[in-house]
Amino acid sequence: MDELKERGGTTTMSKQELETIAQSMVAKGKGILAADESAGTIKRRFDSIKIESNEKNRQAYRDMLLTTKGMEEAIAGVILATMITGYTLHWALGLPIMIALLFGSLISATDPISVLALFKDMNVGKRLAVLIEGESLLNDGTAVVLFQILLAGALVSIVYPLLKKPKMLQNSG
Repeated sequence: MDELKERGGTTTMSKQELETIAQSMVAKGKGILAADESAGTIKRRFDSIKIESNEKNRQAYRDMLLTTKGMEEAIAGVILATMITGYTLHWALGLPIMIALLFGSLISATDPISVLALFKDMNVGKRLAVLIEGESLLNDGTAVVLFQILLAGALVSIVYPLLKKPKMLQNSG
């Protein structure tokens, strides 16, 4: 690969380098992780349970999040919550189904604050709190991806019919 070039405070790559990186991200067994945190956030999380925030520990944390037994059920739970919320809003309020599902994806992610407050009152260990926060992070990532998929579907359902209109009708509104 060519060396990265520094231009005006940004790093640039050749098209070939970008293609190579993109291909490696979508290779069999690989993917884009929507459950990651900034270095500052993970450091605060690790500091609270007296674990050093280094690359090895951060990688172990990510691996634990994604290999924990039953994780697929948590992801399925976010999708199910989105569907139940969306279809309920569609049925009860008459919202268009794509709009109702979009709203469902926005509110389907879990918020660990009340659970963590309860843990604090019950003197539950910090390690369990970190696990709950991690699971919430994965749920948030799932909800973001689901929202983007539904948003694309909603936009297509609005734009596609406009593209199919005959030319003379497009100008008349």
